[in-house]
Amino acid sequence: MQSESAGSEGENASMSLRAFAAAACLILPIGAPARSAPLQPSDKWHVFFDEAQCLAQRNYGSKERPIYLILKQPALGDVLQVAVAKGAVISEPTEFDGSFAFDNQAAQKASFLIFRPKGEKLTVYSANVPLAGVEPARAAKTLKVRVKGLDETFSLASMGDLLSIMGSCASDLAKYWNIDESGADVKIAQHAKGNLRPLFSADDYPTQALMFRETGRVKVALLVNESGRVEDCSVIETSRVAVLDAQACAIIKERAKFAPAVGKDGKPAKDGFVQTINWGIG
Repeated sequence: MQSESAGSEGENASMSLRAFAAAACLILPIGAPARSAPLQPSDKWHVFFDEAQCLAQRNYGSKERPIYLILKQPALGDVLQVAVAKGAVISEPTEFDGSFAFDNQAAQKASFLIFRPKGEKLTVYSANVPLAGVEPARAAKTLKVRVKGLDETFSLASMGDLLSIMGSCASDLAKYWNIDESGADVKIAQHAKGNLRPLFSADDYPTQALMFRETGRVKVALLVNESGRVEDCSVIETSRVAVLDAQACAIIKERAKFAPAVGKDGKPAKDGFVQTINWGIG
């Protein structure tokens, strides 16, 4: 495995079901009842503004047996993380090819990571989707998600408003983390520094990916605080192998320690930048 810088900025996923302590919650209205098969929402859209991520979730099940539709938009990159969380039996994280479709449009293929977060009772089915791929959602009435163990159609409402709010949240997040994709670097005199390559070893290669000799290149957006700790890792360019995407961020979040960025005032500063991990089998 190798890490590479991506442009001048850099010299993946984790989905969470918790409500963040510092969250500011914006609630959107429940849509009108649908006519038939699609699952209807049992709660409102809740958008959580955290210091390190923008996340929205909505319950389509009951309080006792919830089914959540979850969206996460990173501060960097043109990608949206789409996930469904529901009760299901799973022995270990795995990945399968699946698809999603808005209304009666052609299904779009996606690689889903299927896992159960530590301490949670729900299994998460998560995919990274290019923002261009979710544009149809603004006016769509339904979303179909198909992957092994999950075959659901969700009734949609207020998606145009929700996606606009998520975009604004991501823009505010970028400013908070001193991210300037134009390259102007208004507040940063020196970006955070660190070498990711020593963090990875052959033992870290996911068993399933190794079994099928799957390789890939995953690009991740990192948010690094003033002490050099990674506050968030989001996949913004998928390897097309979900377990490789997830493993990259899991290892970085657990092991990475950067020399923090330096602001133009000479003090440690927040920083956001891109790194690339190459997963290969020798």
